[in-house]
Amino acid sequence: MFPLVIAVFPWLVLLLVAYLLLTEPPRELDSTSWRSSFLFLIGRVLLRACVRRQGVLPPGWALEGDKVKMDEDTKRTLSAVWRGWKLDPDVFARYCQACGISPSSNPGVASASDPFLYPETLFLRHMIAIVTTTSFPVSPLGLIHLRQTVETQCALSDLLSTRCDLCCGVSDMRATDKGFEIDMKCDVYNASGQIVWSAVTTLLSRNKATVEKQGKSNRPPETSQPFSGDIDSYTGKHVDVPDDTGLRYAAATGDYNPHHLYPRMARLLGYKQPMVHGMWTLAKVLAATQAGTNPPLRLPLAMKATFKKPIFIPAQCTILYTRPTADNEIKFEVRDTEGGEGRRDTEGTTLHVIGTITST
Repeated sequence: MFPLVIAVFPWLVLLLVAYLLLTEPPRELDSTSWRSSFLFLIGRVLLRACVRRQGVLPPGWALEGDKVKMDEDTKRTLSAVWRGWKLDPDVFARYCQACGISPSSNPGVASASDPFLYPETLFLRHMIAIVTTTSFPVSPLGLIHLRQTVETQCALSDLLSTRCDLCCGVSDMRATDKGFEIDMKCDVYNASGQIVWSAVTTLLSRNKATVEKQGKSNRPPETSQPFSGDIDSYTGKHVDVPDDTGLRYAAATGDYNPHHLYPRMARLLGYKQPMVHGMWTLAKVLAATQAGTNPPLRLPLAMKATFKKPIFIPAQCTILYTRPTADNEIKFEVRDTEGGEGRRDTEGTTLHVIGTITST
C-alpha cells in the first residue's frame, strides 16, 4: 500500500498544479467560496510567478506611446467585485487597535482619528485575484507600492449598518523609466449605487533594462520634492515603529506579505529588515494631522501620498505637516527621526513618504 501511495503522490501534485493553473480566480468574490480563499489565491500567485516575469510584457501585448494597450474585454477580466459586504465592527476594531486609532463618533466630521483609509485593506483579496488571472501581463510577485490616493464621502461609522459593493479593477498600465506602473481603481458603492469611497493604488513591476529595450517612456521621471525647506517650521509628531508592527497589522488586515513580518523572511526577499506596511504609515499620518488641526477638516476628504523609501522595522519616525491652506490642504512628510540610510532631502533625515490631505 505504501509504495502505491509513493507512486501516486507525484501525479496527484501535478494534477493539483494543473488544476490551479487552469482555474481562474472568480470575478465575483464570496467569503463562502474556496476559489475566493486566500489559500487558493496564494497558490495562484506562486504558480503565475513561474510563467510571468517582472516588468516584461508577454507576447501579444504592446505599447501605445507609454500606455499598455488594453481593450475593454481585457479590462473586464482584470476586475473583481464583492457584493453585499458589511462592515464587521470586530474586524474594524482590530484594525483601529493595530494602527493606534479609533473611529469617529461625530458623523460628517473627520475627527482626529477617523480611519477613512480602512476600506483599502478590504481590497487585498480583489487585487490578488486580479494579478493572478491569465490576463495580467506581469508577475504577481515583486510588485512595489508606489503611490496611493483615497477619497471618502462619509465617515466609516456611517457604514456600520449598510451593505456595500466593493469593486476593483486595473484602470491603467504604463511604461516608465523604472518599469511598468499599474493603477488599481477601488470603489465602495452604497446600497443606493453611489460611490462613497474610492482609491487608486499604483504598483510598480520593476525591470528597467526590459523597459528600455521595449520602448522607454517619454515621460520625465517622477520628481516629487519635499515641501519643507526648514523642517523645524512645521508641526511634528514622533512615532515609534516597534518590532511587532508588521505582525499586528497583518493580523488585523490579512496582509501577510512576508517582507513585512520576520527578519529572516525579509532577507530571503532581498531586504535587510522587515518594512512597515505603507497603509499603516498613512493611517498614522491621518491620525496625527487630524489631531493637530483645529478646527478639523470636514468631509469629504482626499489623501494623496507618494512612497519614497521603506521604513524598516524597528524605527523611530517623525510626521511633519503644515497648517491648512486657504484651500483646506495639509501637506505632510514622514522622515526618520534619527536619520538613516538612503537619500537625504534634509540634513540627517531620510524622506519616506510625502503627500497631501485636502477637504474637498
